Amino acid sequence: MLASAADVAAIQEMRLKSFEKSKLTRDHNGFRKLLIVLTRAGKLFALHTGYGQVVWSLLLPTLRKSETCEYPTGLKIYQWQVPHHHALDENPSVLIVGRCGQSSEAPGVLSIVDAYTGKEINSMASVHSIVQVIP
Repeated sequence: MLASAADVAAIQEMRLKSFEKSKLTRDHNGFRKLLIVLTRAGKLFALHTGYGQVVWSLLLPTLRKSETCEYPTGLKIYQWQVPHHHALDENPSVLIVGRCGQSSEAPGVLSIVDAYTGKEINSMASVHSIVQVIP
């Protein structure tokens, strides 16, 4: 063994202290948060602001290249509140807006994702273009 018993105990203590700082809990002061990032390719990332690592990542199924969606593009991300949603009882959600083409007239794609787990809650491929979203 390379480390002595005292060294192992010191390392365990440091791990426990850093674990408390990076734990995903409600932070009333607002310092520990998830930064949700959307790439143009349609990949979604959640970065922890406490320690900067990727908590989860998701390549949205609705923004993958397919026969119905030839040129998928992620456009914008919005905070989303489900109607009759109890903010303190359930995880927050985000709305992802994309399009299936290069022009502004291309059909739009909408996806709602749980911000804490990264699971897609709902998605919808539209036959109409999306010009503006009013949050």
